[in-house]
Amino acid sequence: MYKTLLQFSFLTLFLASCSSTNELTQQEITALKQELREVITSFNKGDAKLTKQKTHPIMFTAISKENFMISINEGVKNAHYVETLSLIINNPFELHDLGKEEMCFVPTYMTGVVNDPNDKSIDGLKFIDESFRVAIRSKQDKKWFFLELGTIEEQNKLFPFLFPSLAKDIKLPKNEFTVIE
Repeated sequence: MYKTLLQFSFLTLFLASCSSTNELTQQEITALKQELREVITSFNKGDAKLTKQKTHPIMFTAISKENFMISINEGVKNAHYVETLSLIINNPFELHDLGKEEMCFVPTYMTGVVNDPNDKSIDGLKFIDESFRVAIRSKQDKKWFFLELGTIEEQNKLFPFLFPSLAKDIKLPKNEFTVIE
């Protein structure tokens, strides 16, 4: 009886270790976080080139490439008004199988201050932006692309549109913008 139970326990542990192949290694996590940091930092410094290169093409099923470029360029134009005080990129979680690709959420936490002398209503405004990026990579070449789905309202519309097979089973991570007094 105990021998059978012990064999079953070892078999269960073996199968569990085999089935976790879709988990990211620590090296992959470190590389993913560094790559995302570079994308966010370059955008916050007013350079949209990397953001444009690293946005996953699935975004263009929801918005035309032309409108996306307009939106990115507008964001970059306003980025110089925001000073990033800190940027924390947490470990990704919930790796999901998308067939030829896999996807995970990468939580981000940024504090900043708005420096806009042209708009006294927001000049000096300090904030916390606690949100996430969607990271998607091909299983074949392991090259990461990213999506920022915007506000909660935008996320609730975009995520089910972009990922209908996952939308009913996934709770999106926290997305909260808070003004600090």
